[in-house]
Amino acid sequence: DRILLVRHSYNARWNLPGGGFNPKKESPMEAGRREVAEELGIWLRQVSQIGKYISTLEYKRDNVYCLLAEVDSASVTPGADIAEYKWFSIDDLPGEVSTAVKKSIEMLKQKHS
Repeated sequence: DRILLVRHSYNARWNLPGGGFNPKKESPMEAGRREVAEELGIWLRQVSQIGKYISTLEYKRDNVYCLLAEVDSASVTPGADIAEYKWFSIDDLPGEVSTAVKKSIEMLKQKHS
C-alpha cells in the first residue's frame, strides 16, 4: 500500500526508480527489477505491468512502462544518483512529483476500481 519515490541528484521532483532498456535483450519486468536493484539495492518480486504510455519529454519519443511489484524488505541502499528516497502512502504523495508518478498512480487506481 506504499510507493517508493526517489529524488535523483539531477532532478528536484520526486520520481519513480527506473531507466532505459533494450526490449530485444530484456522484458519491461526484467528491466524494472534490474533498475531498482541498481538504484536502490532492492529485489522486486511478483512484478507486473499496469500500463504503458508515450512520453515526449526532452524532444524524445519514449515508451514508458509502469510496473507494480512487491518487495521482501523496505530496506533501501541508495545508489550514487539517488539524493533522497522515501516510502509514501498512495493517498498522501508529496506536491512535486513527476508526470510518470501521476500517470502510474492513475493507472494503478484504474486497475483497482
